[in-house]
Amino acid sequence: MLAAIGETLEADDAKEVMGVVVNVRRAFYRIGVWTRTTGAKGGSKESLKEIGKRFKDVLKLEDPEKVEFSGHTDAAISGSTRARAKFSV
Repeated sequence: MLAAIGETLEADDAKEVMGVVVNVRRAFYRIGVWTRTTGAKGGSKESLKEIGKRFKDVLKLEDPEKVEFSGHTDAAISGSTRARAKFSV
């Protein structure tokens, strides 16, 4: 969350990150980064991948660990916040 507040998850002019949420569950933690676009129409998939890479750096995740992206609409349609990922970093 501090990386988002400190605006280190993206380039200075990107303006893509809109918010961050942390869900604490018994078996796992889920961290969500809310973005302005989904990498489809009007958005850049590459900018979202860059946010994912910076996110991994901040958390010190190794290459085998994946950061997945799924859009809010996809999660709403599937009825779960664990919608099928569109892509991963």
